[in-house]
Amino acid sequence: GGGGGGESGSEGDSDEESGEESDEESGEEGEVEQCYWAQCDKCDKWRRLPLEDMYKPENLPERWFCWMSPTDRNTCEKPQERMDRDEIFDETDSEEGEEGEEGDGDGE
Repeated sequence: GGGGGGESGSEGDSDEESGEESDEESGEEGEVEQCYWAQCDKCDKWRRLPLEDMYKPENLPERWFCWMSPTDRNTCEKPQERMDRDEIFDETDSEEGEEGEEGDGDGE
């Protein structure tokens, strides 16, 4: 006989109870994102995906769209989520462009 292996890979026993455990800001390995990201082929926004096998980057279709997202940001109209610390997109830079108007035209 022999060979009774017993499934020792049962990860996620209490999957639904560990919903809000965000005490892990010690920054040991800040590179590890606790989610997957997918970019919509239509609007180019990045969407956060749950850490599940079916949402692994290699399991996603070549062309992925917002409406495939299981989260509430599943339309292209929704704004892109802010990435944590290392934000890649600084779209808030568009405030520099008011050159030449130093006075408000208020002082003669």
